Amino acid sequence: MKITAVSMRVVDREKVKAFASITIDDEFVVHDLRIIEGQKGLFVAMPSRKLPNGEFRDVAHPIKPEVREMIQGIVLDEYEKRKASPEAYAEERPVKKPEAPPAEKPEAPPAEKPAEAPVEEAKAEPAPEETTAEATAEPAEATADKDQQ
Repeated sequence: MKITAVSMRVVDREKVKAFASITIDDEFVVHDLRIIEGQKGLFVAMPSRKLPNGEFRDVAHPIKPEVREMIQGIVLDEYEKRKASPEAYAEERPVKKPEAPPAEKPEAPPAEKPAEAPVEEAKAEPAPEETTAEATAEPAEATADKDQQ
């Protein structure tokens, strides 16, 4: 297993100094690693979530101590480089780029479209004259006269 890229955003808060993402073997990314200033110095905290009881549990973490040390060493080295020359890292960029892009899947040939039937133009019909309630209503007097007859 190799860390093939590290990206980082330095935040320099009270305890949290940066957030990082690592790419493993150009195939798997782990986001939200945190560089923390602890009582014994800097360390890398794995991504975690807060449980209902208030405790935090790692979402992803190394099983072997050697792997944790390797990840921590690479991430902290990158953090130190960025702190030493922040202008060099004005835009986010990975530490190493993959040597070759992943092989692309061959494209399927485009499906043939069925022939479309010609579309006839719709003939515009004259709009019916608008009628309003006022225009069709007879005056009240005329209606009353008809009822009496």
